[in-house]
Order: sequence, then structure tokens, then C-alpha cells
Amino acid sequence: MLVPRSWLAAFSVVSLLLTSIGPQAAFAADDCAVTPLVGGCLPQARFETDLGAWQVGGNVTDLGKRGFMTELTAHRSDTPPPPAAPDRAGPGTTVGRTVVSRVYCRRDDYAFIPPTALAGIPCDNATPDTTVDPREIARAMFDQMPMPDLRLGMNPNLGMVAVPTWFWIEGYNGDVIPLVDNLVLAHEECQRIPVRDADGHVRLDSGRAPVTRRECHTVSDTLTVEVRAWPRQFDWSFGDSESQPVPCPAIAACPAGIGLPFVDSRTPSPIAHAYRWSSLGQNGLADAYTVQLRINFGAQYRFSANGASSSGWQTLADRALSWSASHQVREAQAVLTRP
Repeated sequence: MLVPRSWLAAFSVVSLLLTSIGPQAAFAADDCAVTPLVGGCLPQARFETDLGAWQVGGNVTDLGKRGFMTELTAHRSDTPPPPAAPDRAGPGTTVGRTVVSRVYCRRDDYAFIPPTALAGIPCDNATPDTTVDPREIARAMFDQMPMPDLRLGMNPNLGMVAVPTWFWIEGYNGDVIPLVDNLVLAHEECQRIPVRDADGHVRLDSGRAPVTRRECHTVSDTLTVEVRAWPRQFDWSFGDSESQPVPCPAIAACPAGIGLPFVDSRTPSPIAHAYRWSSLGQNGLADAYTVQLRINFGAQYRFSANGASSSGWQTLADRALSWSASHQVREAQAVLTRP
């Protein structure tokens, strides 16, 4: 719907008139919010004016602690004022030209300033403080988390072609790794306080606005960030283009991927590989295969502020770490001799 420019101009002037009325000397009782149009809650200010073809008017009603209510009306002077429009316009309903706007404003500082003041206590600007993103903290904790000091074990230590070598991990049992970090965050909270004279009255400046000063105090909050990391998958690579992946299905310990240390020949490790060729000539003069273990760690984090939980577990991007060891494999050959 197109709105006539003259209508917009009318309400611009109305707004200007309202701002020039200023607060009244007498304020309504506390029950104004319950019965805003009776007793001491009658309109405090009324105005009417003609703006071109428009007749505009308004009432300002005190609502006590709830602020004040402003009612604005406007209609063209060359037509009779139409009846008030219904609250809900149904199909086919013609909405009249009368416009009513209700605006509720805070005025809880009026009780602390003289009735002759033309302004209230100004709002203080937000005090800048250090903004902390728990996700970034958790990511840094995960990236800097000291990984277990792993060592790859194998049996036999000197492998033989066609004889399975059993592998395992020493120094990590596949458990979930927990991390916790507590940060104390300090920031300032400030407000404007009116300056009072010797009699306790609020001082006004030359523009009849309250003289104020800025009052600040330091507030400290404790942010606790928890991270849990667990193995999502173990990938064993035996150096001869063969590998053995071991997925971990849950957020829990995953012992299947770490193998079993050698105890006896009747207790094999689930991580095993039989080489088809010797390692002669592999990796230059080392004459050994490079056995590599890659563990893909998943992670989640949660945080709390001043002991109150602020989030559930949230996912972080995975992190992969690798360890390696050399493994020589020899080939046994049969030699025929005379009996």
C-alpha cells in the first residue's frame, strides 16, 4: 500500500511535538499499569494541530512504573472522521483513515531526577571486553593435546616370508582421552550515575539534562571447556601395499585396533600380516619395510559458565596422527645337499 507523503510528514511533526512536551511534574500511582485510564492515570498531555489537509492529535498517558503510552490519530480534514477501525479486519472490511499507534517507553529513571528535567539519565555505551569462543578454545586444546608416546611392537622382530608377523601398540590402550581447561574472564560493567548537590538533588546542566558520572566495576566469570577425544579408526599399513583398517563404532575405548602383545604362540594378535617378499632393497640401505599406524581421532567439546552447563556435546573436526617403525623380512630358502 502506498502511503501519502503528507501523511508521513504529519506523523513526523507529531513525533516532534511529543518530544517537546517533556515529562510532567506529577506522576501516576503504581496501579497505572492495571487501570491506565482512571484516577491519576488520565492523559498527562493532549495536543491537536492542522497539517495541510490532515488533522492530527495525540494523548500522552502515564503508566507509572511501566513507562507511558502515546496515542496518535490523524485524518483528512476534508472528509468526516471515520469510525474506529476494528481490531481485526476481515475479508471485505474497509479500514478507516484513522491511525492509532501505541508506544511504550522506559521512564524508570524519572523518580530520581527533578520534574523540571527535559531528559532522562543517558544509557551508557557497552563496555568492550574480551570475547571468547569456546569452540576455538576446544579446537586449540584438541590440536595441542599431547598424544600417547606410542611404540609399535612386532613378533617375530625379524620377520620371515610367508610367516605372519603379529603387531601391537605399546603406550596406548585405545581409551577415550579427556581434557579440561578453566578460564577466568574479567570484564567491566558500567552505568551512568546522576551527580547530586549538597541537598541530595540531581544536578542539571544548562540544557536541563541530568549531570552524570560513569561508574564501573569488574566482574569475573569462569568458563570451563571439556574435550573428549577417541579413536574413530586405526589404519595399519605394512609397507608392501597391504593394509588392515580397524573401524571403531562408538565413542568409547577401541581395543580392537591396538592388537595384542606377544604372550605365547597360542594367543595371536588380531593385527597380523604375512609378507610374500623379503625386504631386501626396500628403503635403500635399510632393507626394511616401513610399518605405519595412522589413528584418526574424533573429538567433541562442551562448556559451562560459572558451573552452569551452557551446551551439550558438540563435534570438532577430526585429527589424524601417525607412527611408524621399520621391519626387516627375510626369506628362508631350502638348500639341497648330498645324503
